[in-house]
Amino acid sequence: MATSQRLDISYQTLYSELVQRSLDESFTSEFSSNGRFVPVEVKGKKYWYFDTPKVDAAGQDRRYVGPVDDPEITKRVEAFKDLKADLKGRRRLVATLTREAYLPRPPLMTGQVVEQLAKAGFFRLRGVLIGTVAYQCYSAVLGRRLDAVAMQTGDADFAQFHEISVAVGDSMPPILEVLREVDPTFREIPSQ
Repeated sequence: MATSQRLDISYQTLYSELVQRSLDESFTSEFSSNGRFVPVEVKGKKYWYFDTPKVDAAGQDRRYVGPVDDPEITKRVEAFKDLKADLKGRRRLVATLTREAYLPRPPLMTGQVVEQLAKAGFFRLRGVLIGTVAYQCYSAVLGRRLDAVAMQTGDADFAQFHEISVAVGDSMPPILEVLREVDPTFREIPSQ
């Protein structure tokens, strides 16, 4: 297969379906059914937050969701009660895209690390996946096979503006704790 070959429209459609289902699932799994979404104005701009009752005290725990003027986030907030996780269906879509469309996928450990960071709120707080793992995703996004997508460095790279967390009053648990949920042998390596 030529590296610049266009992906068949049926695979592009499958990929679009996978993206939509994944966004829906990540949204429903991040927010429990005993909470509620509330719009909050901060410095003249409205943002969605998710309130859940505190377990041991009166009041609410509040987490940042995103801007109200983001139509995708607002659509999910409005449809929250109707969204259902579809893990089995998404796995079938991924298997089809990797097996039949020959799209690349990261090693299992890399996928688990990315998933755990997502669950901890990394992407919700506007973190970004960069490097070779992100490059592997471009083929599906662009609808074309790209040169050297099989190239792997065996790591995952991430970037995040910490000012977002500070500005919205939300944060992730310590990164080492998050990574140790994937593999307890993860350890901090001192800077050289």
